[in-house]
Amino acid sequence: YDIAILVASHELDVWQIIDDTGDSLPTTIVVAESEAGAARAFDLQLADYIVGPASCERFARAIDHAVARIDRAGDKEVFARLHSLLSSIKESSNRPSRFLVNDKRKYSFIQAADIDWVEAADNYVILHVGEKQYFVRDTMSSMESRLEGERFMRIHRSAIINVDSVKSIEPWSGTEFRFVLNDGTTLISGRRYRERLRSVLLRG
Repeated sequence: YDIAILVASHELDVWQIIDDTGDSLPTTIVVAESEAGAARAFDLQLADYIVGPASCERFARAIDHAVARIDRAGDKEVFARLHSLLSSIKESSNRPSRFLVNDKRKYSFIQAADIDWVEAADNYVILHVGEKQYFVRDTMSSMESRLEGERFMRIHRSAIINVDSVKSIEPWSGTEFRFVLNDGTTLISGRRYRERLRSVLLRG
């Protein structure tokens, strides 16, 4: 079995190695000191991401995951095709009615209307759909543009909300608004968005 185990450190940038390797990357396990790279490993479909120090049993499970990945016939080709499909979907429409997301070991479609709110997370955005969260490699500006006209509204540099998911709105700290979503999530708007929100709210 062709398995790569990369140990992240201050001297070794494993993500740069992965980027440089590209399509020729073998089934890979990353070992790191923190969970900071877990979302990226998930997005890259790595076999496993281990936060060290870890036990022998944990490493054994990681190897088992990697072997199972290799044993699935045509696995890499399937993922490559799905990534290609994802790219073509992104390019085909600036205002998609649904999104292709990584859902554990499969790809699933979620409807834009089912997204409650979008959260910024470094080089990713998090789509909050009910009790589930999906990491998507994108920017908030791009998401704002793609969701324009889909009943979504940006209220903060790190938050876009679905207006149909809003339970209540109230003034907050004089220059901000407090949004409570149907699931109880509370979000505070940013000052720079005050005038835009006021105009939207006044229109009803």
